[in-house]
Amino acid sequence: MLFTLFSFSALCLIIDGKAGSITFQDFGSFSVSGASPNLEIKIQYEGKKPQISQELSNYIKEQSQNLLLVVIPIEKEPVFSVSINTLRLSWKESKVENSIFFVKDPPVYPIGSGDRLLVEVYGVEDINKEVVVDPQGFVTLPLVERLSVKDMTLNDLQKYLEEKYSEYIQDPQINIQLKEYGSRFVNVLGEVDSPKRIALKKALRLLDAISEAGGFTAKSGDIEVQRRDATGSMQKILISKDALLSAGEGNENIYVFDQDTINVLPVASIYVSGQVKSPQSIQYTKDLTLLRAIAKAGGFTEWANKDKIIILRQDPSGETKSIRVDASRIEKGKDKDVPLLPNDHIVVYERKLF
Repeated sequence: MLFTLFSFSALCLIIDGKAGSITFQDFGSFSVSGASPNLEIKIQYEGKKPQISQELSNYIKEQSQNLLLVVIPIEKEPVFSVSINTLRLSWKESKVENSIFFVKDPPVYPIGSGDRLLVEVYGVEDINKEVVVDPQGFVTLPLVERLSVKDMTLNDLQKYLEEKYSEYIQDPQINIQLKEYGSRFVNVLGEVDSPKRIALKKALRLLDAISEAGGFTAKSGDIEVQRRDATGSMQKILISKDALLSAGEGNENIYVFDQDTINVLPVASIYVSGQVKSPQSIQYTKDLTLLRAIAKAGGFTEWANKDKIIILRQDPSGETKSIRVDASRIEKGKDKDVPLLPNDHIVVYERKLF
C-alpha cells in the first residue's frame, strides 16, 4: 500500500467538477492510499461541510466530522495532482451504455408530414415515384391512390405497399428510401454565427448541426445539449468544445435528435483588476495560471503588492471565497503557480509605502 500525506493552511473546502474530474480547493490535509481494487483519498477540512452534488456523491462520502473519503476504482485509472491548496483528481469515466445521449446508431423516426419518400417497385419503373407526405399524413401513389402513412415506419409502409400492389403485380418487391425529413428539427442557440431552427433532413451529428448554424463564434465555449427522455423529463449534458473538435465521429460528436436544443455557451473568462498594467477580462483556458493571467494583463505595475493577491472564486453554492496568494514566492520558485478556474477574479493590491 502506498501512503502519502500532504498538508496546507486550510480555509473552507470547495468541491467542484463532475464524474471523471474533481477539484478540491482549500483543504487542510489529505492522505492517499492505493491498493486494489480502489484508490482512496482522505481529505481533512475545516469549517462547514462542503456541498457535494448527487453525481459526485457516488465517489465522495463523509467518513466522520471534517473528514471526507474519496474512493475511485483502480480500473478507472485515477490520477491526482497537487498545487497550492488545490487537489485535482481525474479518472476515466465510461459513458453509460443506455444513456439517451450516447447512442451508437442514428435515430429512426416514424413517417411524418413533410417527409420526402422515394418508392420503387422492382421491375416496374412506371410506378416508381418520389412523394412528399402531406399535412394530413397522406401520400398519393400510382394504382393504390391516396394512402395514410403517418406514424408508420419504413418497414411498415414497405409491407403495406407490397400487400396493396400484390393485387396488380405478382410478388411485388418494394424499396422505400427516406430522402429527407420534413417534420423533424433541432434548435441551435448561443455562440454560433446564425442561431436558428434546423430541419433534420438526414441523420446529423452535433458538429453537423453547429455547422449548419454558421459554426462557432470567436466567443464560443462548451456546448449544452438538452433532450427529453422517455418520461418527458428534460435531461442535459455539457460537452467540451475541445473534446468535440477532436472527437471525429462518435464520442462527444453525438447524434442529435428531433427537438433537441443545442446551446453553445460563451467561453469562460478570468478577470484581472487592480495593480496590473492592463486590467481586463481574459479568455479561460485549462492551462491558465495566476502568473500567466497577470502577464496577459500586462504584468504588475510598479506599485503592485505581489505579497497580497486575492483570487475571488465562487463555490457551487454561489458563495464567493477569497484565496490569498503570495506571487513573489511563486516568482522565486518557492511556491507553485496557482491554476485558475473559470470566472475567477484576480485582485492585485497596491503596496503601502509606509
